[in-house]
Amino acid sequence: MENGCRKWWIGGFLFTSAVGTALHFAYEWSGENVVVGAVAAVNESTWEHMKLLFVPLLLVALAAAVFGGHCQGYWTAKLAGAVVGLLLIPMLYYGYTGALGISVMWVDIAIFYVAAAAAFLVEAHLTAHLPMRSGAAQVVAAVLFAALAVLFVWFTFSPPHLPLFQDPITLAYGL
Repeated sequence: MENGCRKWWIGGFLFTSAVGTALHFAYEWSGENVVVGAVAAVNESTWEHMKLLFVPLLLVALAAAVFGGHCQGYWTAKLAGAVVGLLLIPMLYYGYTGALGISVMWVDIAIFYVAAAAAFLVEAHLTAHLPMRSGAAQVVAAVLFAALAVLFVWFTFSPPHLPLFQDPITLAYGL
């Protein structure tokens, strides 16, 4: 592991944790501004909670790419970490609520931090042990990362009518 990359992973986790937490409230704080809603949670759906993880991950990825914090296999490792973190949120949430039949707020909050940590741990592991250096792989991964960003914004305004996108409190979808 490169020392510079390690600083980005630790700082990225801390940034993702703080910004993701703030984004949970940002839409309401903004007076329900739709521009803020594009990047912040607009309801309590699982999808919107996944957005709380993705947006800071994207910001860290872009900052590291611009300011030199990228390592071997940068975009492939970033994409893999993001996908693992994003998949963990619904898997853990639906797993425990399905098994217990209840939702516990502190567990829901812990799931976010576990997913954030997993994203950076996967990225660090792949960078250290399975460097994917090919230029084509990096381009494909960066394009897929950008596609995810578009989906998060798109599904805020036009979500599919599936349980993942439904606010369990209001039963509404998106904005």
